Amino acid sequence: MKWLVCTLTYPKVTGKDRLNNPITEDVKVFKTFCRRTPFTVEEMALDGRKITEDSSKFLLCCRKSRLPKFNKLILNNSVYVVKKTENLQKFTLVYAEAFKVED
Repeated sequence: MKWLVCTLTYPKVTGKDRLNNPITEDVKVFKTFCRRTPFTVEEMALDGRKITEDSSKFLLCCRKSRLPKFNKLILNNSVYVVKKTENLQKFTLVYAEAFKVED
């Protein structure tokens, strides 16, 4: 497996609509190397954990303390919504699900 460049994004308020609701746009906040890691058999067998083909784990080549706040990860033109992050000393483990746009 090779390391690929991924982009982390976070929504930024760019204005308000006529009803005074915030209008947001995803802004790139950080680029780092990452790789997709498979789920283990034990993780798939845990009760209460929904693992589908849309679920993925990513290992970021950066400490969690050095990362800015982010909620999406972009890799190879695919967007993933971050569900959880874990600190692994030199690395950060990100649990994410594929982002799908309704037609």
